[in-house]
Amino acid sequence: MVDICSLNDKYNNVAGEDIIRSILAEAKKPIATSKFGPNAESFIKLLSKLSPTLPIIWIDVVFDNQAFRENMHSLRQRYQLNVITLCASLDEINKYESGKIPPYDSPAFSVFQKTLKVQPFERFLAEYRPDYWLTDIRQNESDARRELNIFDLKGTGTVKVAPFARDTSLKHTQYRQATKHFNDVCKPSLNLECGLHGL
Repeated sequence: MVDICSLNDKYNNVAGEDIIRSILAEAKKPIATSKFGPNAESFIKLLSKLSPTLPIIWIDVVFDNQAFRENMHSLRQRYQLNVITLCASLDEINKYESGKIPPYDSPAFSVFQKTLKVQPFERFLAEYRPDYWLTDIRQNESDARRELNIFDLKGTGTVKVAPFARDTSLKHTQYRQATKHFNDVCKPSLNLECGLHGL
C-alpha cells in the first residue's frame, strides 16, 4: 500500500521536473491528463521529453469550442504524443444538445460534469488501472485547490501526482488572457472546478 503522507513529506521541497523523473522511473502503468488549453504546452513538452510514449488522456467534452481540439492536435503532432481520447456515449451527449447545458450553480450542472467528463475517465481508470496519474493542477488555480498536495490516492490504488502543485509561477496568466478563445463548458470561470479533480 502506498504511503501518501510519506510521499508528500519526501518530495515536499523537490522540483516538479525531478518529481516526474522519480515517479516515471518506478511507475509501471503511468498516465497523464491534459485539457490541452493554452497553458498546456510546457507540461506536455516536459512529459514528451521524459517519457515519449506516456499515455496522455484527453476527455473530449464535445461542447467545448474548437480551440481545445485544435491545440490538442497541434501539440500531438509537434511532440508525437500518445494521446488517448475519451468521450461520453452518444446517448449521454444527446441529452445536452441544442444549448441544454444547465447553469453552473445548479445540481443539474454537477450531473452534466459527471456524465460528460468524470464518468468517461472513471471508466478508463477502472479498465486501465494506472498506478500513477500525472497532472499539472496547482494550488493557486482555485479556492478548492488551496490545500492540494503533490500526492493523493485515488480510486483503487492510483496515485495522483501534481508535481507543480506549489508552483506559483505566472504561467497561468496565459490562460486568463485566452479565456474568451478557450471556452471550457465544464469550468466557465477560472476559480471553479471542472469536476475531474474532485475525484
